Amino acid sequence: MANAKDNSISIFDVAKRTKLQDVRLPLDVDFPSSLFLMPDGEHVLVSSASTDALGILNVAKAQFERQPVIGHTSDEMLWVSLD
Repeated sequence: MANAKDNSISIFDVAKRTKLQDVRLPLDVDFPSSLFLMPDGEHVLVSSASTDALGILNVAKAQFERQPVIGHTSDEMLWVSLD
């Protein structure tokens, strides 16, 4: 779940219906608006409504690995899996 006002995302165990933890976004990624689970099942893309970076979260580590700059706010993108 994206927590825009807290600049974090929450990770849940949906089977147990419990919140596991909150993960703070890197400074380059601010005001998250959408999340997209990559086909590899190991990474989540986190959009930013106010910066031109995209957060790439390693699910197993619950840490952001990269924040590539894409040139415009990433909440304007259409997220489509090609797999």
